[in-house]
Amino acid sequence: MSFTTRLSRKELNPDPPKPPDPRDTAMQEAAARTLGDLARSSPPTIPTVAGRLPDTAVKILAEYHMEALRYGLHVHHGDASGADNYAANCWRQALPELSTHRDVLTFIACIAWGARNRIIAPQDAKMLMYVAQTQLTVLKLISSAEREPTPLPPPSTPSLFGREEAPEPGGDAARLLPPAPQSTTEPPARPRGKRGRA
Repeated sequence: MSFTTRLSRKELNPDPPKPPDPRDTAMQEAAARTLGDLARSSPPTIPTVAGRLPDTAVKILAEYHMEALRYGLHVHHGDASGADNYAANCWRQALPELSTHRDVLTFIACIAWGARNRIIAPQDAKMLMYVAQTQLTVLKLISSAEREPTPLPPPSTPSLFGREEAPEPGGDAARLLPPAPQSTTEPPARPRGKRGRA
């Protein structure tokens, strides 16, 4: 038994390859020129965003990301994927440390911007937001512990003679306390035993 396949006439005699369309070639050359214009020959300087307001820091890091992307295009010879990875790594290195309350808020704003612009993966953004939230809680606890509590004066105490002692000068809390109970009646007599002796 033999199996034969029928090939169409077009498959037996394919058309010769078409010459490149001049419009496509012109577009490729324009894209190469644009990439060349965008490329940067020197690496960008890492900006310092510590202590800045969140919106200012986000703008600075957005510009830095663009400069790193341009340099990545130069380094990776126009490979957009390699340039994007390079720029994302540079952007992460420029994020502020979580040392002060303002830096944590700046960090959160930058991570939100990076997640929105797909510079950072959603899972990484979620983890970094959790880290920032935890650090913010720790900073709040530290700042509340550093505040010295105002000492309260001791409460007024009854003296041996049933009179209330005067509170110490400046002791507002002692004045707000209710007065100590004072006995106005004589103490009850002791019960006498069977023989009437006390």
